[in-house]
Parts: sequence; C-alpha cells; structure tokens
Amino acid sequence: MKNQKLVALVTGASSGIGEATALRLLAAGYRVYGTSRQGRQAAERPYPMLALDVTDDHSVISAVDELLRLEGQIDLLVNNAGFGVAPAAAEESSITQAQQIFDTNFHGIVRMIPRRRACDATPRQWSYYQYWFNPWFNRNALCGALFSQ
Repeated sequence: MKNQKLVALVTGASSGIGEATALRLLAAGYRVYGTSRQGRQAAERPYPMLALDVTDDHSVISAVDELLRLEGQIDLLVNNAGFGVAPAAAEESSITQAQQIFDTNFHGIVRMIPRRRACDATPRQWSYYQYWFNPWFNRNALCGALFSQ
C-alpha cells in the first residue's frame, strides 16, 4: 500500500456538489482526486483532477487505472457526474435529451461498477455510496442532506 490516507475519487468534481464534496473530503483528511471531462485542463483546484467522461468506457478504464497507478488504492467513490435539463420535465424533453441524461446520470454509474470490482483485489476495499434517483431529479435538493451531517 502506497498511502496511509484514504483515497477518494469524486466524479464531476469541477463544480457544484462534486466540487463541494471533494473539498469536504479533503478537509476530512482524504487524499482526493476529482474528475471532469477536461481533467487537468479544468480550473486549478486544491486536489488533482483526472480526465473522465462517464459516457465512455475507455475513459472510465483509463482514469481508474491511472489513479490506481498513482495511489495503489481507491477507498471511496462518489459518483456525482451528471446533469439535468432545467426546468424541463420528462414530457418536455426530446428523446435525444433523455438518452444523453440517462447515458450520463444512470449508465455513467453503471460504467464505474466493473472498475470497482477490479479494485477488490487490492488490499483495501473500494467502498462507495450510491443513490438512485429520477434522472430529472434536481441534485441541489440533495445538497442539504449531504452537507448537514
């Protein structure tokens, strides 16, 4: 094991809830890696950023493999990457919009699961918290519950 600190991977950590979560984990003593589609080209942050597009299998594999190469472990995964079409409801969205939302917000989480299984062989268990939601769910409504504890 390379690291004494717990290592957290936060998808969608370039802004909003993902960024706030990464900062909170950093303050709690985790070694935090954030992800965004832009990766290191995203704005400067107090934690390293990796390029990860949750809609692309190769991108998921590459990002997780890079983090395992750097740290040798992943202890916590926060699947935060996602987006919504505000203020549109499902019946106001096109099929193309709905497919894009599901590919990111649902299939993006599913894409991370095989990479989690690959980490089970490492000395530390990769634990993670998942919440399932309506893809049109406003994640800001979840923010109070996550950060009030």
